[in-house]
Amino acid sequence: MQRKIFTYLSIIFLFLTFLIGLAPQYILGIGITIPFILGISGLIFAILGIKGPTRMILVVLNSFILVVFIVIYLMAFYGFNKP
Repeated sequence: MQRKIFTYLSIIFLFLTFLIGLAPQYILGIGITIPFILGISGLIFAILGIKGPTRMILVVLNSFILVVFIVIYLMAFYGFNKP
């Protein structure tokens, strides 16, 4: 039963991270670390969730979203400094 809760929490954090990607001007105004905190939390809950293909899919999706935000973060801070 506890693993099921971790799986549901991972799905919730995955959707929250995805929604932040759709509306960055509102949520990223609060803090730049919010997508990273949600992505890492979703990844941890996915690892602790239900075993099988569900776990694999959630780990891959959370990892992908986290890598996308890391790339966006690096492009924003280091890529746009030199015109």
